[in-house]
Amino acid sequence: MNLHQSVKSVYSNYFVYKSRSPRSEYWWYTLFYLLVSVFLAILDYAFSLIFPIFSALSIFTNLFVILNIIPGIMLAIRRFHDLNRSGFWVLIYLIPIIGVIIIFIWFCFKGTEGQNSFGKNPLDSIK
Repeated sequence: MNLHQSVKSVYSNYFVYKSRSPRSEYWWYTLFYLLVSVFLAILDYAFSLIFPIFSALSIFTNLFVILNIIPGIMLAIRRFHDLNRSGFWVLIYLIPIIGVIIIFIWFCFKGTEGQNSFGKNPLDSIK
């Protein structure tokens, strides 16, 4: 899965949580999210130089973050499903620092080969 396929998959599965997502989809989307966030932060900074009254708002970045909360959570749930874990593990994000580290490590692991309790391997349909 490449960057374009990953972003397309995440946004086309905006509210889908009952399937699986491979590592490549998660990490390509994370790269996309990071790059767009940096670009929008620069744009917000430039906007605040032109209109100082908006300097603390970060309008573009905040709008992007708000619009990506649901797809990001759904992607994380599908990634847990690929690891044959319940989507409720996404709640581990609520543990400051340690939760993010644990999820980072888990999401580096390869998903379950073949079918698991959450469906068939998503990479089988890509090949």
